[in-house]
Amino acid sequence: MECRGPMTAGGSADIVLTGAIVLPMGGAEPIVNGAVAISGNSITAVGEAAVIAAHADDSETEIIDLSGALVMPGCVNAHTHLGLTWARGLAIGDRHPVYDVFWPLERALDPDIVRDLSRAAVADSLLSGTTTVADHYFFPDAGVEACIELGLRSAAGLTVMTLDGPRLHDDSASVAEAERFVDTWLDRHPLVHPTVAPHAPDTCDDDTLRTLTELARDRGVPLHFHLAQTDQELRAIAERSGRSPIAHVDDLGMLSGGPTVAAHCSRSSDDDLSRLADRPDTTAVYCPTVHAIDGVSLRAAELLAHGGNLAIGTDCAPNDNYSVLAEARCAVLAQGVLTGRGDAIAPTTALELATTRNADALGLGDRLGRLAPGYLADIVVLRPRSATAGFDEPQSAVVMGSDARSVERVYVNGELVVIDGHLVAADEAEVAERTQTAARTLRERAGLA
Repeated sequence: MECRGPMTAGGSADIVLTGAIVLPMGGAEPIVNGAVAISGNSITAVGEAAVIAAHADDSETEIIDLSGALVMPGCVNAHTHLGLTWARGLAIGDRHPVYDVFWPLERALDPDIVRDLSRAAVADSLLSGTTTVADHYFFPDAGVEACIELGLRSAAGLTVMTLDGPRLHDDSASVAEAERFVDTWLDRHPLVHPTVAPHAPDTCDDDTLRTLTELARDRGVPLHFHLAQTDQELRAIAERSGRSPIAHVDDLGMLSGGPTVAAHCSRSSDDDLSRLADRPDTTAVYCPTVHAIDGVSLRAAELLAHGGNLAIGTDCAPNDNYSVLAEARCAVLAQGVLTGRGDAIAPTTALELATTRNADALGLGDRLGRLAPGYLADIVVLRPRSATAGFDEPQSAVVMGSDARSVERVYVNGELVVIDGHLVAADEAEVAERTQTAARTLRERAGLA
């Protein structure tokens, strides 16, 4: 394993994480006996421990010896629904998760319920080494508040539906609320990066899709929506336009002009994959566990081979897991089965997807997904469960041999939010209790208690 020299920006540091194997990502080689210096909310230096020691010239610098650990950028979840924690364990079987499980209960949601349900997903994200989530759900202000409370970075958007779904609004009301959400949170809080989030092409009318696309481009925020996810969507769009969903939204201008996050794309033809690969502003989000349970998967390795942009997301139930590292491992295994080639997506590629490429997909690649001077200090410290794990091929070891139990520390925006595998800002038992109460209330309101 090659050791690279220091990447420094100068100046003293508030915190120096030292003695670890450092995985800078973004194409940089691992650094043996490396260190990362943090000042305020930013990284000031990355390099060999002996060199970075020069940044600890202030008696107030906190030196943290992490010998035997690995330090890497926090994982980024490119597609999820924090408020859907209530559906864990309910969506495997002959019922369709979206139409038969989610929608009937989501009519009974309110902001308080979404806030408490989201807190559980936020906790799971942080405890598994995820520092940023792209949250697509109803009452997004409540989800954002849960993220701020526990210290998770959020790229959130209001789920907009005008034709079909549990919470319908006319097009003008939907656009106005989406605009209000973006304008409320844009540049307001360091942990919040708003998005525009129509649900899908079959659940929104074309005029709304065009208007929301224009809103995202005007505000300079990502457009995040589901695409080519279900057979019902394929039938609805074929009846409306005679096209595939991917071709249809391309005709509407949704795949160009700014960062576009297209979740799933699992029902893509050869022509659809070629179209995605030819749209540099668009990233398809592969959700390996959900795709495997659905039995229809995005051909993620093929899209990568054609030069397309790919990211990884956890989605939600029937996954029941918010760990991006777990999804990275699943991506390696599932694409190996799908293609018949065990190296279709290598572990090193999967880790780049979970960090650097996911940040790029959300338009945050200039500040997240890498350990480099000037980047935000969203950092995860992993402690391998085996004393010998991770030293020869650390990136592969992270993907194939670590899980939430390996997460020792997590920093978001320079703040310590997980220590020794526990949340700093909340009691995990209290989070679980409030989540269970919220889920019971939701079922009672829906007449299912």
